[in-house]
Amino acid sequence: MKYLLALTLISLILFSCKDKNDGESEVLSPEKQVHIDLQPQYNGENLELNQTYTTNQGFSVQFTKLAFIATNINNDGTELIASAVYNYEEDGTKWIQTEGDYAAFSKLQMFVGVPSTINHQDPSAVPNTDPLNILNVGAMHWGWNPGYIFIQVEGKADTTSSQLGVFDHTFVYHVGKDLNLRSAVVENINFENINENTYKAFFRLKMEEFFDNGANSIDVRTENSSHSLDSQAQLSSKAISNFANAIVQ
Repeated sequence: MKYLLALTLISLILFSCKDKNDGESEVLSPEKQVHIDLQPQYNGENLELNQTYTTNQGFSVQFTKLAFIATNINNDGTELIASAVYNYEEDGTKWIQTEGDYAAFSKLQMFVGVPSTINHQDPSAVPNTDPLNILNVGAMHWGWNPGYIFIQVEGKADTTSSQLGVFDHTFVYHVGKDLNLRSAVVENINFENINENTYKAFFRLKMEEFFDNGANSIDVRTENSSHSLDSQAQLSSKAISNFANAIVQ
């Protein structure tokens, strides 16, 4: 009899705990999500790869690749995400999707590129879930350098006087190396509530400013290639500075 009574009490306690835990799980809400889309543009129009645009110098250009690595994406030390890799051809406008409270990120600071502390790590040794793993960065790493490629801007240009669509130049800007790390800041960020727990911001990449940027402008006719060699230091510096400054909301 005592055995049956003890068994009954234990069963009641277990069922009570189960009901309590089930009740708690019902009131837990999903984590908030922060999404940031990035749309390359040219003079206010959404940029399309392999379409023709005109620089301030009157040259026709077509972009065939736009890609970059951003790291340490934060607001005054509060981290949103450690790193993000963007490839317009593969990702479209999708850039960042992570857990976070949008209210904590009215401003975002970031590096365009990879800090020296991790720039020379073995990209195959980092976890597969890390955007900086070699499977995720793909061609945005130099095996010979070694180090990550911070930005990739590729395309072709018509630099002839007739401008009849004779794309006589290709342009390739592959910028990396520790000294070319750049900061970018986007302030007063507006988020839209796209569902109960997801908030999205829409950023732009103003590629007209990549070539046309005052004293920092790039002449695609004579400055059409950089692989971050020492002899290309000035062009590499202009290219990544212009790119970082082109990230806006």
